[in-house]
Amino acid sequence: MMAAILFLCLLIGSNQAIAQDIEVPRDLIPKANFSEQILSSRAALSQLEMPVYRGGVQALINNTVAVTTANSSGAGVVLSAVTAASILTDLPQEVFERFTMIVTNFHVVEEGIDPSVSFAPVGTMDPSKAPVAQGEIFSVVPTKDLALVVVEGKPNHVTGVSLASPGSAQVGDDVQAVGHPKGQAWTYTRGYISQIRKNYSWSYNQSFQHTADVIQTQTPISAGNSGGPLFSRDGTLLGINTMSNQGGQNLNFAVSSTELDSLADAVETSLNVRSVSKYLTYQDLPELLSENYKFEEKGVTPSGLLYQLYTLKADSNSAVIALYTEEDDSPLLAYDQQVDDTVFTFYLSPDHDNPGAYFEVMIVDEEGNTVASGWDFDGDFAADYLR
Repeated sequence: MMAAILFLCLLIGSNQAIAQDIEVPRDLIPKANFSEQILSSRAALSQLEMPVYRGGVQALINNTVAVTTANSSGAGVVLSAVTAASILTDLPQEVFERFTMIVTNFHVVEEGIDPSVSFAPVGTMDPSKAPVAQGEIFSVVPTKDLALVVVEGKPNHVTGVSLASPGSAQVGDDVQAVGHPKGQAWTYTRGYISQIRKNYSWSYNQSFQHTADVIQTQTPISAGNSGGPLFSRDGTLLGINTMSNQGGQNLNFAVSSTELDSLADAVETSLNVRSVSKYLTYQDLPELLSENYKFEEKGVTPSGLLYQLYTLKADSNSAVIALYTEEDDSPLLAYDQQVDDTVFTFYLSPDHDNPGAYFEVMIVDEEGNTVASGWDFDGDFAADYLR
C-alpha cells in the first residue's frame, strides 16, 4: 500500500495539485431513494402574488426555507442563534454570530451534495425574488433522519425559531406546519397532534432504517414538506416534518425536536474553526489516530515530502500515511481502498473552508485522476459524503 501511495505522491507533488472540479462517477455515490416527488428547481415553485398572513404566521413563513440540491429538494427551518448555541454547546459564540443553522431531513440531502438555501421573499412568493445562499452540510444523523445545514449570514427578516419545551407536546394540541407541498411554495397548514410515539421506526424504500421519537399529526403535509417545521400553537419548534403513511389517511409524522441534541453528538467539535480544520498539524496526529492506528515509521518521500506511517491496529495490512512539507504544516492523509476491482486512493486534507468538516476528501484512481470529492464530518477518516 505504501508504495502505491508514494508513487501517487510523485504524481501530485503536493496536496494543492488535486483537482477540485470534477464529474463524480455515479457508481461511487450512495444511491438516494426518495419516497416523494420533490421540487426539481426553484423555478417549479408556485408564482403567487402579495401574500396576506394572519397573526404570527408571517414569522413561521420567514423562518422556513427551501433546501435544494441538483437532485432533490425539501424544506428546512432556521434556528435562532440562541437555540443553535443551546444545542451545539461545544462551539464558540462567534460561530453563531457568523453562521446560520438550518435543520432539515437527512433524506433531503442524502446524496451529500451541498444544497442551496432559499429564504422566503418579502412581500411575494415569486421564487425569483427569494434570497438564496449556498449551504454546506454540517452534521447528519441518518438513523434519526436529521441533518444540519449551515449558511453564512441570513436576511434581516429571518429571526430563527426557539424549541418547544421538552414534554410540552400533548395529544390534541394544535400544531402548524410550513413547507413546499407539491411545489406550492411556503404553504401554511394546521392540525392537531394525534399521538406521540417513542422509538418509532421507519424506512424510505428500504434504504436507511430510522428510529426516533416522533409526533404523529393529521396536519396536511405532502411531498415537499420534508425537513420543514412542525410548530406549536405559540410558534415554537415541536419537530421536523418527515413522512406520511401513504397507505392511510392523515398519518403524518415529524421527528421530535427533542432529538436535535443528536446533531451535536454528530458534530462534536468539528465546527470549531479554531481547533479543527486547517489548524491541524502533524503534531496532533498521534492523539488523533491513537484509538485505531499505531505509529510505524516516519521519513521523507522521493519527492521530498515528510511522512508518517500508521497501521490499523485491527489489520496491519491497512495503513494511513500523513504527508507534509514542514513540521508545522497541515498534513495530507492518504490511504488506499479497493472498490470492486479498482484501487482508489483517498486523500484527506484538513486545509479547507468547510467549518463543519474535519477533512475534505479527494478520491484518486490508479492513473492519478481525481474521480470524486467529499467530506469527512466526524473525523473517522472515511468519506461521509461525496459530491
